[in-house]
Amino acid sequence: MKKHLSIIFLFISIITFGQEKWTYQSDSIYKVNKVKARKWFNGNKLTATTFYDSNGRMIKFQHEAFLGGKQKTIYFEYDISGKLINQVDTTRNGKPDKKALKKFKKMGLDLSSIIKNDKPEIEVSPFEINYTNDELVKLTQYNSDGTLNIIDHYENDGKKQIREWFKNGEKYQESITEYIDDFQKEKYYGWEIRANYGKDEWNYTFDYVYENGQIKEFTRFDNGEKKETTKMEYDYNGLLIRASSFTTEIFKYKYYK
Repeated sequence: MKKHLSIIFLFISIITFGQEKWTYQSDSIYKVNKVKARKWFNGNKLTATTFYDSNGRMIKFQHEAFLGGKQKTIYFEYDISGKLINQVDTTRNGKPDKKALKKFKKMGLDLSSIIKNDKPEIEVSPFEINYTNDELVKLTQYNSDGTLNIIDHYENDGKKQIREWFKNGEKYQESITEYIDDFQKEKYYGWEIRANYGKDEWNYTFDYVYENGQIKEFTRFDNGEKKETTKMEYDYNGLLIRASSFTTEIFKYKYYK
């Protein structure tokens, strides 16, 4: 089950920004606490909601609409053993947030020519999952038009993830993430080719402080230089309720009766 849970978080990390899988915990803690849904707030703004079945398995991940009106939702299906067997990634193309666009325009940033409502109401992005001896070794995501989007390769029982991004059939970015467990990164490094900027590279490492078996805080280093520290808070049941750094991420839960 641990392996299958990691696969789902890898799906999620493809479509979201700002929130990575380090904010999640094992399915067992959601099962014990009878968690039905987890709402993620950035400050006071709802960003995403994760839904769980009675076994603590994620069955739906819904990201709230972006500035351009797009809303991302992923649905998950399992076999009797708990192995992920099907996944559907959908994008609902709503109307752009005109109020927010006007606010940005007053600040001198006109996004109206970039954010347009010219796509179909719903787009579906298919995935291809490849296992070897019940271990995930490759995950491929396609765009809704069938073109290649992202390929993930996994080594060392999922502890090393190599991700490749594609545009018009050409690879323009690659990252490598090395994990210390199912959720926490030890190293994150890679490169990206940006139009008009050339090749950009990064090399991050992470240091963790534990208390009573839980992560109390972690610090990111950029090429050895200390950067931000994120502090974690939990409720009396051990569920993550707050992560504070540059911004404050708040997590609220709904429960099965």
